[in-house]
Amino acid sequence: MKPRVVIVGGGFGGAYTLRRLVRHCSVTLINPTEHFLFTPLLHEYLAGTVSICSVMFPYSTVVHPQKYTFVQGRATHIDLQSKRVYANEIWYPYDYLVLAIGSRSNYKIIKGSETYSSGLKSIADADNFLHELRTLLTSRKESVIVSIIGGGPTGIELATELARHHPLAEENHTYYTINLIHSGETFLPEQSDYFSQEVERVLRKLNVHVHYHSRVSEVTKQAIILHDGSVLHSDLTLFTAGVIPHTVQTEPSVTLDKGFFVVNEFLQLPDFPDVFALGDCAAFSHNNHYAPQLAQVAVAQAPIVAKNMRRLIKGKSLKPYHFHLQGFLVSLGQKRAVAQISRVKFRGFPAWFIWRTVYLIKLPGLGNKLRVMWDWTKGLLRN
Repeated sequence: MKPRVVIVGGGFGGAYTLRRLVRHCSVTLINPTEHFLFTPLLHEYLAGTVSICSVMFPYSTVVHPQKYTFVQGRATHIDLQSKRVYANEIWYPYDYLVLAIGSRSNYKIIKGSETYSSGLKSIADADNFLHELRTLLTSRKESVIVSIIGGGPTGIELATELARHHPLAEENHTYYTINLIHSGETFLPEQSDYFSQEVERVLRKLNVHVHYHSRVSEVTKQAIILHDGSVLHSDLTLFTAGVIPHTVQTEPSVTLDKGFFVVNEFLQLPDFPDVFALGDCAAFSHNNHYAPQLAQVAVAQAPIVAKNMRRLIKGKSLKPYHFHLQGFLVSLGQKRAVAQISRVKFRGFPAWFIWRTVYLIKLPGLGNKLRVMWDWTKGLLRN
């Protein structure tokens, strides 16, 4: 009889682990939605560059549905002693557990942000923003002001995509302006000045209004209040200033750091070796810092989790996970990006081409790859 594995969460960590375990184990995947969300392209969906079919795929296109059991629902409790997960008023027993519950916007750090701003962690977030944008563009003649809180990679990608003329603006013969509120003095400080200067150049060219060294203290319905007391008018506000993991109650409680599951070098919970955690919900220490919440980290951790679980089942010694970023990619809108592969730096069209190629390779399923390629081709022809 195959070992029973329950995977909680179907993002990059959960889905890629699932693909590597279905041959060897009896796997149950528990996820709130029946679709895999390809989050690196979510900003392009928001900007009208790709269709919803290019960012959201049925799990049946990721792994054949006959090879595992899918449960649509949210796991709320985990009994680590009895080894079972509670979802949809049913307990699901397991021999081994994978926690890949992902993350959500950390609205707690800014007053009013949960009520008056939109995150970008789901299709629902994106659709809510598009609905509000459409409503404003159809009801007003003056410019709509869209503000983005957070000048990290997600904020940069959103600003550069939205700064191009949005299909909704064309449809209503109106326009909007973009504010990007950044707490730092430069962009991408962990990278070289080569990238920061290119990002600043592109933002200037696109007429994005950047507010450097600005920290937000409160968000209201039509304004953003900064720590220095100044007020920025904002009709629509997007929040990209930080994330925290989704929550699930465990009994007994386990070691957490700001909500993240602390894992050892094998990506296990230290007190429960039959439980693994990866991706955005895991706190893996590397040189006194935690590995960042990036899709590439979850994708790299998935084969380690799957391999170590199979070795654990067979009674073999486990292999440690070694954190290493394979590269660095940030889209800067149509035909522009910055990228670093190994030690080689790129910008402009070559970086943009690399960015698209890498994410096309990561897309699960040939049909999904072809669909995204068609969306991108149509976008190139329009421009």
